[in-house]
Amino acid sequence: MFKILQLTDLHFGNLLPESSHIDQVTKALIMRLIHTNQPDFIAITGDLIWSKPPNSLSTFRDVLEFINSFNIPFAATFGNCSGLKMLFFGGLKMSFFSGLRLSHI
Repeated sequence: MFKILQLTDLHFGNLLPESSHIDQVTKALIMRLIHTNQPDFIAITGDLIWSKPPNSLSTFRDVLEFINSFNIPFAATFGNCSGLKMLFFGGLKMSFFSGLRLSHI
């Protein structure tokens, strides 16, 4: 059986004072979901980050590296909170995506 883990509206980032703690809790929950379900593919369906430039790019990079660390193919879409506008103003370059293994963004 092929298993897909869908994650949405994770909102990693710095817009709330308690964001760092919330981000760690979210990562722990994702790790538990992956360990328990052993998915073959991860679908991230929007709002991966909730961060303002200049932090949006580093937040985006950190979260994708975290997801990539599981060595499970994944795809991600942008949402209204993690839009390209935030990332481009934060300095996102298309070459960033080519460096990610097992990813489809």
